[in-house]
Amino acid sequence: MNDKSHVSLEQHVCLVCGTAFDTGAILLDKRLRASMERHTATGWGLCPEHQKLADDGFVALVECDPQRSGSQACVFVEPGVIEQLQSMTAPAAG
Repeated sequence: MNDKSHVSLEQHVCLVCGTAFDTGAILLDKRLRASMERHTATGWGLCPEHQKLADDGFVALVECDPQRSGSQACVFVEPGVIEQLQSMTAPAAG
């Protein structure tokens, strides 16, 4: 039995605890094909519990161990790092 549908409940994954949580949005396959699972994770965010802590002024520190988590899809950097890298790789004006 196919349990896929043309609609799905959007979820984000909490950066702090890794829990998927509902965003309140509904995703729709424009072709109205049964292509989606009941829930679809589309990005990162903070679950309600950790969002409340962030609103209260707490900052989450997330440690990544490359040996256990494999290659990382993204890296968080301090402000200015991207601009510095762009200036280092920009072609020299001729």
